[in-house]
Amino acid sequence: MPRSATRARSAAALSSADTGGGGGDRSANCCQPFFPISGPRHPLVGHRPRIPDRVVFDKLVQVLVYSCAYARIADQRCSATTIRRRRDEWIHRGAMARLEDLARSCYDRMIGLKLEDLVVNGCITKAPCGGDHAGRGPVDRGKLGLKRSLVVDAAGIPLGVVLAPANRNDSPLLTPTLHTVIPLLEPGTATAHLDRGYDSGKTRTALAERHLAASIARRGKPAPLQAGQRWVVERTHAWHNAFKKLVWCTERRRPVIAFYVAFATAVIIVRRLIRGAWKRIAGTLDPADALDRHERANQLLAQPPIRPSARAAGGSGRSPTRSIPPRGGRGHGAWERLPWRHGRPGALAPSAGTLDIPLGRLAPERLILTAVT
Repeated sequence: MPRSATRARSAAALSSADTGGGGGDRSANCCQPFFPISGPRHPLVGHRPRIPDRVVFDKLVQVLVYSCAYARIADQRCSATTIRRRRDEWIHRGAMARLEDLARSCYDRMIGLKLEDLVVNGCITKAPCGGDHAGRGPVDRGKLGLKRSLVVDAAGIPLGVVLAPANRNDSPLLTPTLHTVIPLLEPGTATAHLDRGYDSGKTRTALAERHLAASIARRGKPAPLQAGQRWVVERTHAWHNAFKKLVWCTERRRPVIAFYVAFATAVIIVRRLIRGAWKRIAGTLDPADALDRHERANQLLAQPPIRPSARAAGGSGRSPTRSIPPRGGRGHGAWERLPWRHGRPGALAPSAGTLDIPLGRLAPERLILTAVT
Protein backbone atom coordinates (compact mmCIF):
# COMPACT_ATOMS: atom_id res chain seq x y z
CA MET A 1 0.00 0.00 0.00
CA PRO A 2 1.40 3.48 -0.80
CA ARG A 3 2.66 5.51 2.12
CA SER A 4 0.21 8.30 1.40
CA ALA A 5 -2.68 5.87 1.65
CA THR A 6 -1.31 4.48 4.92
CA ARG A 7 -1.01 7.96 6.43
CA ALA A 8 -4.51 8.82 5.25
CA ARG A 9 -5.90 5.69 6.89
CA SER A 10 -4.03 6.46 10.12
CA ALA A 11 -5.31 10.02 10.23
CA ALA A 12 -8.85 8.92 9.47
CA ALA A 13 -8.68 6.28 12.20
CA LEU A 14 -7.35 8.77 14.74
CA SER A 15 -9.84 11.50 13.97
CA SER A 16 -12.93 9.63 12.79
CA ALA A 17 -15.99 10.56 14.77
CA ASP A 18 -17.93 7.33 14.49
CA THR A 19 -16.06 4.56 12.70
CA GLY A 20 -16.09 0.90 13.61
CA GLY A 21 -18.85 1.01 16.19
CA GLY A 22 -18.22 4.47 17.65
CA GLY A 23 -14.56 4.01 18.57
CA GLY A 24 -13.85 7.68 17.85
CA ASP A 25 -16.45 8.91 20.33
CA ARG A 26 -15.08 6.63 23.06
CA SER A 27 -11.57 7.93 22.37
CA ALA A 28 -12.76 11.51 22.67
CA ASN A 29 -14.49 10.80 25.98
CA CYS A 30 -11.39 9.11 27.40
CA CYS A 31 -9.25 11.99 26.12
CA GLN A 32 -11.11 14.53 28.24
CA PRO A 33 -9.34 13.87 31.60
CA PHE A 34 -5.95 14.72 30.06
CA PHE A 35 -6.99 18.14 28.80
CA PRO A 36 -7.79 21.16 30.96
CA ILE A 37 -11.38 21.87 31.86
CA SER A 38 -12.71 24.81 29.92
CA GLY A 39 -13.62 27.93 31.87
CA PRO A 40 -17.11 29.33 32.39
CA ARG A 41 -19.10 30.50 29.44
CA HIS A 42 -18.72 34.12 28.42
CA PRO A 43 -21.25 36.30 30.30
CA LEU A 44 -21.94 38.51 27.29
CA VAL A 45 -24.81 37.54 25.06
CA GLY A 46 -23.89 36.58 21.51
CA HIS A 47 -20.30 35.68 22.27
CA ARG A 48 -18.93 32.81 20.20
CA PRO A 49 -18.99 29.52 22.13
CA ARG A 50 -15.75 27.71 22.86
CA ILE A 51 -14.68 25.23 20.17
CA PRO A 52 -14.94 21.67 21.54
CA ASP A 53 -11.66 20.00 22.46
CA ARG A 54 -12.57 17.06 20.22
CA VAL A 55 -12.55 19.26 17.11
CA VAL A 56 -9.14 20.72 17.97
CA PHE A 57 -7.77 17.27 18.80
CA ASP A 58 -8.78 16.03 15.34
CA LYS A 59 -6.99 18.97 13.74
CA LEU A 60 -3.81 18.31 15.71
CA VAL A 61 -3.91 14.68 14.61
CA GLN A 62 -3.95 15.82 10.99
CA VAL A 63 -1.02 18.13 11.65
CA LEU A 64 0.95 15.30 13.26
CA VAL A 65 0.32 12.80 10.46
CA TYR A 66 0.52 15.07 7.41
CA SER A 67 2.78 17.90 8.70
CA CYS A 68 0.44 20.38 7.04
CA ALA A 69 0.11 24.05 7.92
CA TYR A 70 -2.53 25.08 10.43
CA ALA A 71 -4.16 27.39 7.90
CA ARG A 72 -4.49 24.49 5.45
CA ILE A 73 -6.63 22.39 7.77
CA ALA A 74 -8.62 25.24 9.27
CA ASP A 75 -12.29 25.38 8.30
CA GLN A 76 -15.55 26.91 9.46
CA ARG A 77 -15.58 24.78 12.61
CA CYS A 78 -12.12 25.72 13.84
CA SER A 79 -9.66 28.43 12.79
CA ALA A 80 -5.89 28.18 12.69
CA THR A 81 -5.59 30.61 15.60
CA THR A 82 -7.83 28.43 17.75
CA ILE A 83 -5.74 25.35 16.97
CA ARG A 84 -2.54 27.09 18.02
CA ARG A 85 -4.07 28.60 21.15
CA ARG A 86 -5.53 25.30 22.30
CA ARG A 87 -2.24 23.55 21.55
CA ASP A 88 -0.36 26.06 23.69
CA GLU A 89 -2.93 25.65 26.44
CA TRP A 90 -2.42 21.90 26.50
CA ILE A 91 1.34 22.36 26.43
CA HIS A 92 1.12 24.63 29.48
CA ARG A 93 -0.90 21.97 31.33
CA GLY A 94 1.41 19.15 30.21
CA ALA A 95 -1.45 17.11 28.76
CA MET A 96 0.48 15.19 26.12
CA ALA A 97 3.43 14.46 28.42
CA ARG A 98 1.00 12.99 30.96
CA LEU A 99 -0.59 10.89 28.25
CA GLU A 100 2.80 9.53 27.19
CA ASP A 101 3.75 8.64 30.79
CA LEU A 102 0.40 6.96 31.37
CA ALA A 103 0.69 4.93 28.18
CA ARG A 104 4.17 3.75 29.18
CA SER A 105 3.09 2.85 32.72
CA CYS A 106 0.10 0.92 31.38
CA TYR A 107 2.36 -1.00 29.01
CA ASP A 108 4.71 -1.80 31.88
CA ARG A 109 1.83 -3.02 34.03
CA MET A 110 0.09 -5.09 31.35
CA ILE A 111 2.92 -6.32 29.13
CA GLY A 112 6.12 -5.43 30.94
CA LEU A 113 9.10 -3.34 29.89
CA LYS A 114 12.26 -5.28 29.06
CA LEU A 115 14.76 -3.11 30.88
CA GLU A 116 17.59 -5.62 30.95
CA ASP A 117 18.72 -4.33 27.51
CA LEU A 118 18.74 -0.64 26.57
CA VAL A 119 19.56 0.72 23.11
CA VAL A 120 20.46 4.36 22.44
CA ASN A 121 20.88 6.02 19.07
CA GLY A 122 20.18 9.29 17.29
CA CYS A 123 18.16 10.23 14.23
CA ILE A 124 18.49 13.40 12.15
CA THR A 125 15.45 14.95 10.47
CA LYS A 126 14.83 18.20 8.62
CA ALA A 127 14.01 21.53 10.27
CA PRO A 128 13.74 23.98 7.36
CA CYS A 129 12.31 26.84 9.45
CA GLY A 130 15.08 26.84 12.04
CA GLY A 131 14.21 27.29 15.68
CA ASP A 132 15.49 26.34 19.11
CA HIS A 133 16.66 22.84 18.13
CA ALA A 134 17.82 23.53 14.56
CA GLY A 135 21.44 23.10 13.51
CA ARG A 136 23.49 22.56 10.37
CA GLY A 137 23.14 18.89 9.46
CA PRO A 138 26.41 17.06 8.78
CA VAL A 139 24.75 14.62 6.36
CA ASP A 140 22.49 17.02 4.43
CA ARG A 141 24.91 19.56 2.88
CA GLY A 142 24.70 21.84 5.89
CA LYS A 143 20.93 22.29 5.81
CA LEU A 144 19.09 22.88 9.06
CA GLY A 145 18.11 19.74 10.89
CA LEU A 146 16.92 18.32 14.20
CA LYS A 147 18.33 15.34 16.10
CA ARG A 148 16.36 12.99 18.34
CA SER A 149 18.45 10.97 20.80
CA LEU A 150 16.25 8.01 21.71
CA VAL A 151 16.55 5.24 24.28
CA VAL A 152 14.37 2.12 23.96
CA ASP A 153 14.05 -1.19 25.76
CA ALA A 154 14.74 -4.62 24.27
CA ALA A 155 11.32 -4.62 22.54
CA GLY A 156 11.73 -1.15 21.00
CA ILE A 157 9.39 0.69 23.38
CA PRO A 158 10.52 4.35 23.58
CA LEU A 159 11.59 5.24 27.11
CA GLY A 160 12.98 8.74 26.65
CA VAL A 161 13.81 11.28 23.96
CA VAL A 162 16.24 14.19 24.02
CA LEU A 163 16.03 16.87 21.31
CA ALA A 164 19.13 18.66 20.03
CA PRO A 165 20.46 20.41 16.91
CA ALA A 166 21.59 18.18 14.08
CA ASN A 167 25.24 19.20 14.48
CA ARG A 168 25.47 17.77 18.01
CA ASN A 169 27.44 14.56 18.34
CA ASP A 170 25.73 11.44 19.67
CA SER A 171 28.24 10.85 22.46
CA PRO A 172 27.56 14.06 24.49
CA LEU A 173 23.81 13.38 24.24
CA LEU A 174 24.15 9.96 25.90
CA THR A 175 24.15 11.30 29.48
CA PRO A 176 20.93 13.39 29.23
CA THR A 177 19.28 10.56 27.31
CA LEU A 178 20.07 8.05 30.05
CA HIS A 179 18.76 10.45 32.68
CA THR A 180 15.25 9.97 31.25
CA VAL A 181 15.33 6.24 32.00
CA ILE A 182 17.50 5.95 35.13
CA PRO A 183 14.49 6.13 37.53
CA LEU A 184 13.08 2.98 35.91
CA LEU A 185 16.25 0.90 36.33
CA GLU A 186 17.69 -1.14 39.14
CA PRO A 187 21.46 -0.75 39.59
CA GLY A 188 23.55 -3.40 37.90
CA THR A 189 20.73 -5.07 35.96
CA ALA A 190 20.83 -3.36 32.53
CA THR A 191 23.14 -3.40 29.52
CA ALA A 192 23.48 -0.47 27.13
CA HIS A 193 23.90 -1.41 23.46
CA LEU A 194 25.57 1.37 21.45
CA ASP A 195 27.06 1.76 17.98
CA ARG A 196 30.63 2.80 17.18
CA GLY A 197 29.79 6.49 17.45
CA TYR A 198 29.81 6.06 21.24
CA ASP A 199 33.15 4.20 21.34
CA SER A 200 35.10 6.41 23.76
CA GLY A 201 36.42 6.40 27.30
CA LYS A 202 33.94 9.08 28.39
CA THR A 203 31.04 6.88 27.32
CA ARG A 204 32.32 3.90 29.30
CA THR A 205 32.90 6.10 32.34
CA ALA A 206 29.38 7.50 32.13
CA LEU A 207 27.91 4.01 31.91
CA ALA A 208 30.02 2.75 34.82
CA GLU A 209 28.88 5.66 37.02
CA ARG A 210 25.28 4.62 36.39
CA HIS A 211 25.98 0.91 37.00
CA LEU A 212 25.23 -0.02 33.39
CA ALA A 213 27.09 -2.71 31.47
CA ALA A 214 28.45 -1.59 28.10
CA SER A 215 28.09 -3.33 24.75
CA ILE A 216 29.68 -0.89 22.29
CA ALA A 217 30.70 -1.60 18.71
CA ARG A 218 34.43 -1.04 18.12
CA ARG A 219 35.64 1.50 15.61
CA GLY A 220 37.35 0.02 12.60
CA LYS A 221 35.72 -3.37 13.06
CA PRO A 222 32.58 -4.57 11.27
CA ALA A 223 29.51 -4.61 13.49
CA PRO A 224 26.39 -5.68 11.56
CA LEU A 225 23.18 -4.14 12.84
CA GLN A 226 21.43 -7.53 12.90
CA ALA A 227 24.19 -9.16 14.95
CA GLY A 228 23.24 -7.43 18.22
CA GLN A 229 20.30 -5.71 19.87
CA ARG A 230 20.71 -2.33 18.16
CA TRP A 231 18.19 -2.96 15.39
CA VAL A 232 15.20 -2.28 17.65
CA VAL A 233 16.05 1.41 18.02
CA GLU A 234 16.24 1.80 14.24
CA ARG A 235 12.77 0.30 13.98
CA THR A 236 11.47 2.75 16.59
CA HIS A 237 13.01 5.63 14.65
CA ALA A 238 11.08 4.39 11.61
CA TRP A 239 7.88 4.37 13.66
CA HIS A 240 8.50 7.99 14.68
CA ASN A 241 9.29 9.00 11.11
CA ALA A 242 5.90 7.68 9.98
CA PHE A 243 4.54 10.93 11.48
CA LYS A 244 5.59 13.55 8.96
CA LYS A 245 5.51 16.35 11.51
CA LEU A 246 8.67 14.80 13.00
CA VAL A 247 10.33 14.20 9.62
CA TRP A 248 9.74 17.73 8.32
CA CYS A 249 9.51 19.81 11.48
CA THR A 250 8.40 23.36 10.76
CA GLU A 251 7.94 24.32 14.41
CA ARG A 252 10.49 26.65 15.97
CA ARG A 253 9.74 26.59 19.69
CA ARG A 254 11.11 23.85 21.93
CA PRO A 255 7.84 23.11 23.85
CA VAL A 256 5.87 22.69 20.62
CA ILE A 257 8.36 20.21 19.18
CA ALA A 258 8.35 18.23 22.44
CA PHE A 259 4.53 18.23 22.33
CA TYR A 260 4.41 16.50 18.95
CA VAL A 261 7.20 14.06 19.87
CA ALA A 262 5.27 13.04 22.98
CA PHE A 263 2.09 12.71 20.90
CA ALA A 264 3.77 10.36 18.43
CA THR A 265 5.41 8.38 21.24
CA ALA A 266 2.06 7.84 22.94
CA VAL A 267 0.58 6.49 19.70
CA ILE A 268 3.53 4.12 19.23
CA ILE A 269 3.31 2.75 22.78
CA VAL A 270 -0.42 2.17 22.55
CA ARG A 271 0.00 0.35 19.23
CA ARG A 272 2.48 -2.03 20.83
CA LEU A 273 0.22 -2.39 23.86
CA ILE A 274 -2.74 -3.45 21.76
CA ARG A 275 -0.64 -5.88 19.72
CA GLY A 276 0.82 -7.43 22.87
CA ALA A 277 -2.64 -7.68 24.42
CA TRP A 278 -3.94 -9.51 21.35
CA LYS A 279 -1.15 -12.04 21.65
CA ARG A 280 -1.77 -12.59 25.35
CA ILE A 281 -5.50 -12.97 24.86
CA ALA A 282 -4.90 -15.38 22.00
CA GLY A 283 -2.89 -17.65 24.31
CA THR A 284 -5.91 -18.09 26.60
CA LEU A 285 -8.52 -18.81 23.91
CA ASP A 286 -9.40 -21.92 22.02
CA PRO A 287 -8.51 -21.74 18.30
CA ALA A 288 -12.16 -21.81 17.26
CA ASP A 289 -13.07 -19.04 19.72
CA ALA A 290 -10.10 -16.94 18.59
CA LEU A 291 -11.13 -17.22 14.96
CA ASP A 292 -14.71 -16.33 15.83
CA ARG A 293 -13.70 -13.20 17.74
CA HIS A 294 -11.31 -12.07 15.02
CA GLU A 295 -13.95 -12.49 12.34
CA ARG A 296 -16.54 -10.59 14.37
CA ALA A 297 -14.09 -7.72 14.86
CA ASN A 298 -13.48 -7.46 11.14
CA GLN A 299 -17.22 -7.53 10.43
CA LEU A 300 -17.54 -4.32 12.45
CA LEU A 301 -15.49 -2.52 9.81
CA ALA A 302 -17.02 -3.83 6.59
CA GLN A 303 -19.67 -6.34 5.67
CA PRO A 304 -19.04 -8.49 2.59
CA PRO A 305 -21.47 -7.55 -0.20
CA ILE A 306 -23.57 -10.09 -2.06
CA ARG A 307 -22.72 -10.09 -5.74
CA PRO A 308 -25.79 -9.77 -7.99
CA SER A 309 -24.24 -12.08 -10.56
CA ALA A 310 -23.87 -14.92 -8.06
CA ARG A 311 -27.44 -14.45 -6.82
CA ALA A 312 -28.83 -14.43 -10.35
CA ALA A 313 -26.95 -17.62 -11.14
CA GLY A 314 -28.58 -19.35 -8.19
CA GLY A 315 -25.42 -19.44 -6.11
CA SER A 316 -24.98 -18.70 -2.45
CA GLY A 317 -23.75 -15.18 -3.07
CA ARG A 318 -20.63 -15.64 -0.94
CA SER A 319 -17.29 -14.34 -2.08
CA PRO A 320 -14.66 -16.95 -2.89
CA THR A 321 -12.10 -17.85 -0.26
CA ARG A 322 -8.46 -17.87 -1.31
CA SER A 323 -5.65 -19.33 0.74
CA ILE A 324 -2.01 -18.36 0.83
CA PRO A 325 1.06 -20.36 1.88
CA PRO A 326 2.31 -20.03 5.47
CA ARG A 327 4.31 -16.95 6.33
CA GLY A 328 7.67 -17.04 8.03
CA GLY A 329 9.11 -14.77 10.68
CA ARG A 330 8.67 -14.40 14.37
CA GLY A 331 5.21 -14.58 15.85
CA HIS A 332 3.53 -15.92 12.70
CA GLY A 333 2.10 -19.35 12.21
CA ALA A 334 0.15 -20.72 9.27
CA TRP A 335 -2.24 -18.12 7.85
CA GLU A 336 -5.30 -18.09 5.66
CA ARG A 337 -7.35 -15.26 4.19
CA LEU A 338 -10.93 -14.50 4.95
CA PRO A 339 -13.36 -14.13 1.99
CA TRP A 340 -12.45 -11.44 -0.49
CA ARG A 341 -14.37 -8.20 -0.01
CA HIS A 342 -14.98 -5.39 -2.50
CA GLY A 343 -12.40 -6.77 -4.91
CA ARG A 344 -9.54 -6.87 -2.36
CA PRO A 345 -8.42 -9.61 0.02
CA GLY A 346 -9.96 -9.65 3.43
CA ALA A 347 -8.17 -9.46 6.73
CA LEU A 348 -5.50 -11.96 7.65
CA ALA A 349 -6.73 -14.52 10.14
CA PRO A 350 -4.82 -17.34 11.84
CA SER A 351 -5.61 -20.87 10.89
CA ALA A 352 -6.94 -23.40 13.36
CA GLY A 353 -3.43 -24.58 14.22
CA THR A 354 -2.16 -21.32 15.74
CA LEU A 355 -3.16 -19.01 18.58
CA ASP A 356 -1.34 -15.85 17.41
CA ILE A 357 -3.83 -13.12 16.45
CA PRO A 358 -2.50 -9.93 14.80
CA LEU A 359 -4.44 -6.72 14.53
CA GLY A 360 -5.30 -7.34 10.88
CA ARG A 361 -7.27 -4.43 9.49
CA LEU A 362 -8.11 -3.01 12.91
CA ALA A 363 -6.61 0.45 13.39
CA PRO A 364 -5.04 0.72 16.87
CA GLU A 365 -4.85 4.51 16.62
CA ARG A 366 -8.62 4.64 17.06
CA LEU A 367 -8.25 3.15 20.53
CA ILE A 368 -5.30 5.24 21.69
CA LEU A 369 -7.00 6.87 24.66
CA THR A 370 -9.48 4.08 25.27
CA ALA A 371 -6.66 1.62 25.84
CA VAL A 372 -4.56 3.70 28.19
CA THR A 373 -7.47 4.42 30.50
